[in-house]
Amino acid sequence: MAKVVVLGALGRMGGSAVRWIEEDPELILVGGIDKTEGQLKNVPLSDDAETLLCSARPDVLVDFSTPSTTLSVAPLALRHNTNLVIGTTGIPEDKLADLGRKAEGAGVGMVVAPNFSLGAVVMIWLASKAARFFDSAEIVEMHHQNKLDFPSGTAIRTAHMMASSRGEPFPPSTSSSRGENIEGILIHSLRLPGILSSQEVILGGEGETLTISHRTISRECYREGLLTATKKVSQFSGLVTLEQILDLDGT
Repeated sequence: MAKVVVLGALGRMGGSAVRWIEEDPELILVGGIDKTEGQLKNVPLSDDAETLLCSARPDVLVDFSTPSTTLSVAPLALRHNTNLVIGTTGIPEDKLADLGRKAEGAGVGMVVAPNFSLGAVVMIWLASKAARFFDSAEIVEMHHQNKLDFPSGTAIRTAHMMASSRGEPFPPSTSSSRGENIEGILIHSLRLPGILSSQEVILGGEGETLTISHRTISRECYREGLLTATKKVSQFSGLVTLEQILDLDGT
């Protein structure tokens, strides 16, 4: 059984991760890291990542914190040969790539996923498959009003995957002021109360459109993807995506 520490253990997603890990018979929660004062029921909680990593000796660090916290704690975890499962969004791509190289050098796995929902992962995968057949696409992503980053990590990941499948960005839009342009895809971000998260990928062709959509009803949808990543990350070395963990392409 893998021993797990949760970074950001008192946050919304971190708290859910703590509960899911505690309930899973194949995982053992051995600690939490958080700058906010509080307590966990059965394991130590500390704001001192180095001390907790030394004492708990986890196999996996699950991270739902902030970009700055991730970038300060993840290298410590790698020095302890601890695998990483990172759900924090808003981290610059070059910083993630650097962490991935360090993880590969340490011989440990590092899963980075902007969204652990299985439905969202399949949505991105389907959008990447469809992208080869259309020359125009836009994304509408909606989240609760407290989400700080925009566009969302899920939308950015979708755009990059779609462009990668095509082998090139989409043709540039003539109306870039309507949304943020990533890989030739305009992304429209809504932040409103009453919404958890939702995304639509709309591809347009002559006389037709194709819409691929995903809606999150509760945070429970993230459970299976997170637990699967936590259990399988040690089978990899370096940066790995949730699509690879789930073997969507059967490779």
